[in-house]
Amino acid sequence: MKQIRLSLLFALCLVCSGTGYAQNAQAANSATSSSSAAAPAAGGTRIGDITELRGIRTNQLVGVGILTGLDGKGDGSRSVPIRSSLAVMLGHFGIEVDAQDAAGKNSALVLVTADVPPFASPGDRIDITISALFDAKNVKGGVLLQTPLKSAGGDVYAVAQGKVEHSGESSTVGEIIGGAVMENRVHSDVEGEGGFTLLLERPNYRVAYLIREAIANAYPDLSVSAGDASSVSVTLGEDGDLVRLIGEIQQLRIDLPRPSKVVIDEASGIVVMGGNVQIAPVTVTYRGATIEVGPPGWNSGNSNGFSIEETVSVQKFFEVLQSSGIGTDDIIDILKVIDRAGALYGSLEMM
Repeated sequence: MKQIRLSLLFALCLVCSGTGYAQNAQAANSATSSSSAAAPAAGGTRIGDITELRGIRTNQLVGVGILTGLDGKGDGSRSVPIRSSLAVMLGHFGIEVDAQDAAGKNSALVLVTADVPPFASPGDRIDITISALFDAKNVKGGVLLQTPLKSAGGDVYAVAQGKVEHSGESSTVGEIIGGAVMENRVHSDVEGEGGFTLLLERPNYRVAYLIREAIANAYPDLSVSAGDASSVSVTLGEDGDLVRLIGEIQQLRIDLPRPSKVVIDEASGIVVMGGNVQIAPVTVTYRGATIEVGPPGWNSGNSNGFSIEETVSVQKFFEVLQSSGIGTDDIIDILKVIDRAGALYGSLEMM
């Protein structure tokens, strides 16, 4: 068998010591003791970077308003909704106008939406998105009249007003940066039953265990539990300082398991490989040539092809094939077949 050795030609490796992680099929083989696993290693990942607090989230607001100054590109004089809305709006200012006489070609009814970040307070400004509801041709440059923005429960939390300065690919959608002012605070319910819950951004049993152990080791007086792969709950004592404790726990660090995953974007030819992904002994026939992966002597002689005499990583496998003149698209097809054969020690994700 001919052993092929070569330098690195192509590999995009994902080393997961930061924010990304995935289910690790071999986590049980590399598990350490509770004390060492929970140690907040200086080079690990902060718990606050991979979790969020239950009860703290973005809230959505919506409203319907009138956009004016559209220079003849509005809903049009035949639009009953805009004519009626203009008549009602003018009536609030003591100007009595029949809906039939309210021309709407310079105005439009628009939907106004906004995302409210956690802890937004009265007086804070938030961005809003404007989108035409009916026949308006272009909303850019229009002026939004004062529009209340409501939650799903119908309560008003912000008021929007301003000129549409930004528009994207669609002429009927625009934005007003800082176009709404918060009038009421959206309350965040962090504390529940004397504690709080951390939600994992990517549910993973191993990571939930590591977070639980890190908190329990750092704060032995607290009651810490991981109900499932997605959450870790912390119960405080009677005199617990919630703000201080959350801040300190978010700074604790854990060593995340490396992902056993290969992600392929066929459109661009990008292949991202976790450092742990291995290929089991396998034989692949490609256009008359045989590619063998396995220890010396595990299979019959290979006179028309080449061999890699070990259980190889996907990274090295990729390098060997590419150095032999096999294109990226063909290597991707080979990896997909290896995965279907059950010889890929990890998961294959196609984009």
